[in-house]
Amino acid sequence: AGHYEQALNGWDAERAGAATVGSYEDLDAFWDAPPVPSGTAVRDFRAWVARAPETIVDIVERVVQQAS
Repeated sequence: AGHYEQALNGWDAERAGAATVGSYEDLDAFWDAPPVPSGTAVRDFRAWVARAPETIVDIVERVVQQAS
């Protein structure tokens, strides 16, 4: 509660195959069998991270254009 951005981060990481969303009550099960992302998921996640700088610049430029 109160950390909506963390829920979004968890959802995004799970969608990318890089994590499993859960709660503190799920930690024992998690450590018994942690998720192992596929090679494709790892490549896709790295590509997504690599695009972050250009994505941020694009968003800022669009906001500035809309404000003008």
